[in-house]
Amino acid sequence: MEKTAGKDQEISLHTNLEILLYLGAGALVALLPLRFQYIALFPLLTYAYMHNRKALLFFLFSLSIFLFALSVSTAYLTLLGILIFFLLVQCASAAHASMPLWLTVIGLAVQVPFIIQLQDVERIVCVGLLLGMLYVHQFRSNAWLRSDWKGNDLWTGSLLSALCLSVTYYFPHSTQTVAVAVGMALLLVCRPLPGTLLVLLLNSYIHHFPLSLCLSLLVLRLVADKGIALVLWLLLVWLLRPTPVQLAAVACALLLWFLFWRKERMKTLSLPHAAMEENGALRRRLQNYAGVFYSLAQFYEHLHQQESGLLYQMADGVEQMAQQLNARQGTLDASALTEILEGYQFTVRSLRVERLPSQIQIEGVIDQITRREMEETLIPLLNTLYRSDFHLEHLKDSRLFYRSTGFVLDSAAKLQVQAAYDSISVQKQENGDTCSIFHHDVHTLCTLSDGMGSGAEAAKSSALITGVLQRMIASDMEIVAAVKTVNRLIHSDVYATLDVICVNAHTQKAYLVKSAACPTLLIRQGHLLQLDGRSLPVGMLEEIEPDCMELQLQTGDEILMVSDGVRMQEIRTWLHARKEGEVQEELAALMRLLRQRPREDDTTALLLRLQKAERSMTKGGTSHIQAGNR
Repeated sequence: MEKTAGKDQEISLHTNLEILLYLGAGALVALLPLRFQYIALFPLLTYAYMHNRKALLFFLFSLSIFLFALSVSTAYLTLLGILIFFLLVQCASAAHASMPLWLTVIGLAVQVPFIIQLQDVERIVCVGLLLGMLYVHQFRSNAWLRSDWKGNDLWTGSLLSALCLSVTYYFPHSTQTVAVAVGMALLLVCRPLPGTLLVLLLNSYIHHFPLSLCLSLLVLRLVADKGIALVLWLLLVWLLRPTPVQLAAVACALLLWFLFWRKERMKTLSLPHAAMEENGALRRRLQNYAGVFYSLAQFYEHLHQQESGLLYQMADGVEQMAQQLNARQGTLDASALTEILEGYQFTVRSLRVERLPSQIQIEGVIDQITRREMEETLIPLLNTLYRSDFHLEHLKDSRLFYRSTGFVLDSAAKLQVQAAYDSISVQKQENGDTCSIFHHDVHTLCTLSDGMGSGAEAAKSSALITGVLQRMIASDMEIVAAVKTVNRLIHSDVYATLDVICVNAHTQKAYLVKSAACPTLLIRQGHLLQLDGRSLPVGMLEEIEPDCMELQLQTGDEILMVSDGVRMQEIRTWLHARKEGEVQEELAALMRLLRQRPREDDTTALLLRLQKAERSMTKGGTSHIQAGNR
C-alpha cells in the first residue's frame, strides 16, 4: 500500500502537467490563422474526446479566451465548427455507432467549410483528397483508440504541419528553411505513407515548396540496406542543388535519422517481451515432457532395456531443447494489457501486472473511472482476459482538476481448498496406492491411483500413472486428454484405477475424472452424495472413455476420495460421530476408525474441503507424494 500511495503523488503531478499542456494547446491553436487552424484543431478535439474528456474542457476554455481576445468573428466561426463537431459526435454516440468510423466521417465533414475558403478548385480537391486519405489511414490502422502520440501519425503530423504553415504565414522570409525542416521532420517522425501525405498537404499551401528535396528522404525510410540508402539519398540531395540554408536543414535531418535508425535497430535486436513469455511457457512444457519420458524409461528399464534406453535419449533431447530456450519464466504483461484497455477507451496512466503461481495482482492508475464503472466494466473484462476472479483491494481517487483513480486488484481466491490424505498398508512393504495433492495456476488437483494388487508392483504402476499425469496437467494439457494419453502410453504393460479432482476456488467448481475408481463422496451439510462411474482402469484397453462430472460447490462442502476396501457403513459411522475441526483432524479420526479392523487391501483416503480463506494462498507448485512414504 505504501508503493501505491507513492504512485498517487506521482500521477497527481503527471495529470497537472497534462492539464497545463491542454491549456497551452488551446492557446497555440487560437494563434493559428483561420485558414490553417482546422488542420490541428479537429485532430486535437478527437484525441481529447477519445482519451481525456475532462481535460478537453481546459483546452476549450483556453481556446475560447484567446480566440475572443484576438478576433470575435474568428472566434464565432471556430466555435461554431466545434459545436457542429460535438453535436454530430453525440448523435453517433447515442445511436451506438462505431465511434472510430464515425469520427473519421465527422472529422472530414466539419473540415469541408474550412477547405472551401481556399477558393481554388484545384487546391480544394487536392487538400480534400489528402485529408481524406489521412483520416482513412488513421481509421484502418486503429489509431483512434491509441492514447499515445507515438503511434498516431495524424495527431503528430497535423500539429507539425499547422505550426509550419503558421510560421511561414507570420514570417514569410523563412519559408524555405522552415518548409525543408518540417517536411523532413514529418517523414522521419511519421510512417512513410502519412508522412508523404502531410508533405503533399504542405506543398498545396506553400508556394515554391522544396517537394523533391523533402521526398528524397523517403529513400532512407524505404530502402532496407541503410548503407546504400544513405549513399543514394546524399546523391539525390547533391543533384537537387539545395541552398546553404536548406543544406543545413538536410544535415539536421541526417542527424535525426541516424539517431532514429539506431533506436529502431536496438529495438529490433532486443527480444520482445511477448516472445520471452512464450518461450518461457514452452520451456516449462518441454521440461515436463522430459520428466514424462524419464518416468517411462525408469519403469521399462527392467522390462525392455532397448526401449528404455530410447526413452532416456528422448528425455535428454527434450531437456536439452528446453535449456537452449533459456527464457525467463513468469509474465509481466503490462504493455499488452494497457493496449487492450486503451482499445476499450480507458485512459491508462500506469499499470503493473504481477503473476504468482496461484494469483494475479494488477496495480495501476486510470483516469475518469468511478468505482461503479470499475466493478461493472473493468473487473469483468479482466476476469475474462485472465480467466480469473479479481476483487478490489485498494482504491484511491485524486480529484485535483479531474479524477485519476489508483487501484490494486487481486485474484487471490476468497475461498481456499484444504486437503489431506493418509493410507493403511496391508504389507509392511510399499503401499500400492499413490495419492498426490498439487497446485497448478488457480486449480488444486487431487489424484488417487490404485495399482492392481498390493505391494511394490502395485505401487510402481500407480506411481507411474500419477507422476506422468501430473506433468501433463502441469504442461497445460486438458485433464481428460491427459488421462487418455497416459492410457495409450502404458497400454498392455500395466493398469490401475485413477481418480482425479480439479477444484477452482474462484469459480467454486470441481471437475471429476474417474477410471474404475471407487465412488467419490460429496459431503454437504451433513448429507452424503455418492458420485460413481463405470469406466475401465487406465491401461487395460487401447482406448478408454473416463467418466467426467462437474460439480458446483458451496462453502463448507467436503469431498472424500477412497480406494477399495473401505465400506460405506464405516464412512457413515465416521460421519455421524465426527466433530467439526481441521481437515487433518477429521481425516485422522476416519483413519483410526478404519484401523479398528484388519484390511484386505491397501487403503487410502483423501479429504478435501472448500472454506473461506483466512490468508493469501501460498505459492504452489507441482509435487508428487506416494502414500505410505511421506
